[in-house]
Amino acid sequence: MAYNCGMAWRVMRSRGSCLLVVCAVLGCGRGGADGGRERAPGAADDAAAHPGVPGKREELLRSDRIYRMHLQLDPAAMAALADQPRKYVAGALHFGEHRLERVAVRFKGHRTLRDWSGKPSFKIHVSRLVKGRRFMGLKQLILDNNVEDPTMLRSTLGNFAARELGVAAPRTGFVELRVNDELFGLYTLVEPPDKPFLGRHFEDATGPLYEGEYGCDLYAGDVVSMELDGGEDPDRRLIAALATAAAGPLDALFDADSGLIDAEDFLRFLSVSAVIGDFDGYRHAHNYRLYRDRGRGRWSFLPWGLDRVLKKEVDPFDHNSLLARKCIADRGCQLAYVKALHETSLRFEALGLEAKLDALERVVRKAAARDPRRPHDLGKRKRELEKTRRFIRDAPAALRARLGCWDGERELDRDGDGHGCQDCDDQNAAVHPGAREVCNGLDDDCSGLVDDAPACACERAEAEGQGFALCDLPMSWEQAARFCKARGEHLARIATREQSKALAKEAMKVDDTLWWIGLSDRAREGAMVWHDASEQSFTNWSNGEPDHHACGQDCGVLKKGGRWRDMHCGRRRPFICSDSGQSP
Repeated sequence: MAYNCGMAWRVMRSRGSCLLVVCAVLGCGRGGADGGRERAPGAADDAAAHPGVPGKREELLRSDRIYRMHLQLDPAAMAALADQPRKYVAGALHFGEHRLERVAVRFKGHRTLRDWSGKPSFKIHVSRLVKGRRFMGLKQLILDNNVEDPTMLRSTLGNFAARELGVAAPRTGFVELRVNDELFGLYTLVEPPDKPFLGRHFEDATGPLYEGEYGCDLYAGDVVSMELDGGEDPDRRLIAALATAAAGPLDALFDADSGLIDAEDFLRFLSVSAVIGDFDGYRHAHNYRLYRDRGRGRWSFLPWGLDRVLKKEVDPFDHNSLLARKCIADRGCQLAYVKALHETSLRFEALGLEAKLDALERVVRKAAARDPRRPHDLGKRKRELEKTRRFIRDAPAALRARLGCWDGERELDRDGDGHGCQDCDDQNAAVHPGAREVCNGLDDDCSGLVDDAPACACERAEAEGQGFALCDLPMSWEQAARFCKARGEHLARIATREQSKALAKEAMKVDDTLWWIGLSDRAREGAMVWHDASEQSFTNWSNGEPDHHACGQDCGVLKKGGRWRDMHCGRRRPFICSDSGQSP
């Protein structure tokens, strides 16, 4: 697939593949119970890949050893964390000769959030209660529990690969943690995105840094929910301006002189995410940061939470994020993306990640085996290590096979219809972007959906005497609303609980999933209305819904059993249309 709209796209150029040299460092010691470190023969030294950067931070954030730390919390603090896991409590941190009293401690994570019965991840803030204090150059320690990664190595490998491929990603280390003398096991220490980190990657380290809260993307209605992690942005004017630009044309957003995002930088981020298999990142508006370099006046995307990479291949064109979808829909941007994917996959192969994996495994094998709180047995860990090895070996070539329209030097157009990489079927000249969609079971216009013209029949259903159209065409809520309108209908209005239950039963026969209905509070938060402007006569929400749990959850979906829940309106779901004038 590829695109061409007359824009002057810059092709990414290689900055040189940096090959990892694994040194066999023989004879490694083991330290004491609280402080020491453990080093393994053949361990790769992450710091050696970035020479000339001295300082205590670099000593801690290296992957050739395991540091031992001891966290002390009194019973009241532990009880408080059990009740409110994201609220800081006071504790103490011991590390060798370091004794830090009054550190702030809380749990962290979304899917990985665990309580005291499991293996919680921690944020340990050393300057929150004692202003200006640092621990080996760090304000905070981020300890990830690896509960979704049986290998306990994917975050380290993924962040290393991202850095070597030119993306601003954190360094990592390993920590074996005790809490009140009880061994909690092996953790990955992740570098926080603070000023020293930003200063290594950008001209200026004082700009605003935003965390894309789960589900938040560059929609105008989402930016109010993004968390400002650092820097200043009075009244969120800068992030709001970016969202406004993201809603406009790509050539303005990526303009070399006045654009707010550097096209090459963004395509590098997208291509690296695809090559390392980051299915849990920005492709779902999750696990990413946005930083504005005040020196350049440009925003950059930063990856985060790479503990689930290097395990399964992703379709680089199946993206749910706003800017990636806009790029893939634009001929020039998509062609530049294809070139970036091809080049990045070749550079990934040159990193020597299998050797890196072997070296890291020698470092952590014993600590992983004695980890009393890991949720996976050692057999599972062995299988996942082999899965990671296969991914490293096979995934780059498999990704290039998806890029059959690009031979490494030029775009191919096998059916001569003038669309090349953007063509979803390069063997059929009648199928291409802009072709008329007809009801023939094919994706004639290369939209990614089959028979998605309003004239093509959605499956009809009846519930409590009313007719509905079940359209199994994944779209955003707004796209679904426009589609229903083109059919002379509205997104479904449901009048009774009995009708909701009957309609859900029919919808689940078509696709056992969540279906958009015409309910939203986009106009005014908390005031749900039907899309045909009629008032709610009843509600059928599931317990606790609508909860606005994630960013932008303003639109209603129908669940199995007929209950409703709210969801981010930008998600792509099948949908239900109904005649606005009908009622049971």
